[in-house]
Amino acid sequence: MMWIRGHSSTPMFWNRPEQPAQTVRGSGWLYTGDRFIRDRDGFYFFRGRTDDLIKVSGQWVNPIEVQRCLLEYPAVRECAVLPVQLADKRMTLKAFVAMNEPVRDVSAMTRVLQDYVKEKLVPYKYPRLVHFLPALPKTGTGKIDRQALLTGAFNLKRVAPAASAASRTPASQPSRRRAGGTQGGAG
Repeated sequence: MMWIRGHSSTPMFWNRPEQPAQTVRGSGWLYTGDRFIRDRDGFYFFRGRTDDLIKVSGQWVNPIEVQRCLLEYPAVRECAVLPVQLADKRMTLKAFVAMNEPVRDVSAMTRVLQDYVKEKLVPYKYPRLVHFLPALPKTGTGKIDRQALLTGAFNLKRVAPAASAASRTPASQPSRRRAGGTQGGAG
């Protein structure tokens, strides 16, 4: 978890009087809710938010972790992994995936991606549902429109040409920050 303290942190939130009690703790420490890991070189890697966790098969899962795993698969151009509720009220993960090449056998590619996640992470974290798209819908600022994916309210008439894994945007790659706020590494 990331905790911060300094002169620039806020003592209150606009129209949310209950928020400081949940966010500002102890001697002015601000609980961000952001999850990071730090490597041996002092670089920090964002791993999602604590409020993004969902329970799948009795285990806590972070959809961003699964999304990052799928992005490492060479044939995946872009993806988004979102929590969805099944008809019986259970929660599961659904991956929306755009591949570098058109998918000829959806069932086979779904199994390949699911097995990849099971191998790289742990078996219970794999996305139970996989939906292939020619491209993912974007917001006006170019970010993946997660709300449009969940509601199905998107139009993909203009499909961007397939891109290699090396040409992914920096936003889809992990960021690296060294202690003290300086940037380093790729990203």
